[in-house]
Amino acid sequence: MHQEPHVKVDHITARWTVESMQPTLKDISVDLKPGDLLAVIGPVGSGKSSFLMSLLRELPLEAGSIELTGSTAYSSQDAWSFNDSVRNNILFGTEYDEKRYQKVVEVCALQRDLKLMPHSDRTLVGEKSASLSGGQKARINLARAVYRDTDICLFDDPLSAVDSAVAEHIFERCIMQHLSDKIRILVTHQIQFIQKASKILVLK
Repeated sequence: MHQEPHVKVDHITARWTVESMQPTLKDISVDLKPGDLLAVIGPVGSGKSSFLMSLLRELPLEAGSIELTGSTAYSSQDAWSFNDSVRNNILFGTEYDEKRYQKVVEVCALQRDLKLMPHSDRTLVGEKSASLSGGQKARINLARAVYRDTDICLFDDPLSAVDSAVAEHIFERCIMQHLSDKIRILVTHQIQFIQKASKILVLK
């Protein structure tokens, strides 16, 4: 029987190094099901990215437990691209599905960029080729995670590298509409978006 996707974080405490006096995360609990959008907010250095790392099993737990049921995609804060076409940067080894691909390009606000690139999505990017702006990198990074079509989406501040109109588009079209049936965890500094979240985690 197919299990319904689920994220259950039960009183976790974690720290990056044994030496650190304060735990990075302390006594955090969250319970999420499909359709939930958890906004993770808090000042710089409060552990927002670390919370995502704990879900990805990159940050060892000292106490508590994490249960993740379902497939997971992660969009990191540091956008990266490898030497290949824009399209292959988004597909990242997965099969090309024309309809899904065009939809992802649209919801991630990449249509206009592709029109302006010399060879559209065949344009080569990466270290030695067409240089991308920070906002373009961030959106390709996001598109890569969204295209994977997973049950659980972890987004580490994808809206900070783009202007407010684009951020609005990505939040509404991609996170709210396109991914509406997924479990979405969004780290953000854009306070205007959190009122639409079904749950909010504030880290101090």
